[in-house]
Amino acid sequence: MPKRSDVERVIGSSLLLEGERLPIWWQSGDRVIARAMLARALRLQGFAERAHNETRASLDELQSADDKVTICRVLYYGICRIAPMTGDFAAAESAIARLVEEATSLNARFWMTAGQFLQGKLMVARGEFAEGLALVCAAFTTCSETGWRLSYPEFSGSLALALAPYRADSGQENGPGAGLGLVRDARRPSSGDPPPARDL
Repeated sequence: MPKRSDVERVIGSSLLLEGERLPIWWQSGDRVIARAMLARALRLQGFAERAHNETRASLDELQSADDKVTICRVLYYGICRIAPMTGDFAAAESAIARLVEEATSLNARFWMTAGQFLQGKLMVARGEFAEGLALVCAAFTTCSETGWRLSYPEFSGSLALALAPYRADSGQENGPGAGLGLVRDARRPSSGDPPPARDL
């Protein structure tokens, strides 16, 4: 993740004058994406109000964006991550639904998988452990097939939280090892053997 000062510099940079050419590495949505990432950094540093303001600013700037990949990136790094941190599950659900919709319209498997991870994480945060576990595991299966490492530690944490109710001493009727069975079932590809345990 870029340093906060670098992100703030991108946001504060002046816009190009008409007719100026962009370097090849420059993406048209860099400024709005930088706002979304700054919001996340601010929230992690404990500046909840500033994070909320940057998230709103990124959404306002996003209104004029017509590049669907930029929209996916801004939603993923911005409100989809900030809203659950502040307990605004309704805003998170709405933003995640939009991310999935945009990704699906592009047939962009990467962003559809990102949306699946976020949906699963949100369900786990709401206490919907079995449903969240199934989504997170399905997304991990996609990542195992493709080699993507999409916020791996973050979503591994969601996987662990989803398994918590199924631990051996929980006293639930499913008993010891039920959580691992759920993971195996959720991660089982449509054909062939389940992914190796090391991929969990």
